[in-house]
Amino acid sequence: MSVWVEVILFGASALAVVCAGAVVESILHAEDAEIQLRRLTARRGPATVAVPAVPSYSLLWVLWAALFMGIEIPAAIDRKPGGTLSEKLWRLASVNTRAKLWRFRRLALLTALLWVSVHLFTGGWV
Repeated sequence: MSVWVEVILFGASALAVVCAGAVVESILHAEDAEIQLRRLTARRGPATVAVPAVPSYSLLWVLWAALFMGIEIPAAIDRKPGGTLSEKLWRLASVNTRAKLWRFRRLALLTALLWVSVHLFTGGWV
């Protein structure tokens, strides 16, 4: 498989992690709104507050995460090397070898992982 295909697969897989967080946040937000609506209805009768709908992207993120798991789990069960995302990233970043531009590849992977970590832990500040 070419390096560019692996780069595209890496980007798609990185998005899967971000998607899972967005889906959980959307679901929790919708549940909080539903609880608040029940409280208002119990106190005052029929509520006039609109419940915010879960964004339509949430379903797509769930489907994307399911597709990712549908690829990753069989690849992990199959003992052939090079099937999982981790193994693809290791090959792309030349972790087990010293392929051409190995320092640049490792630095690029480290930079991407650091950015995703900071982005997630700061609430999108970065």
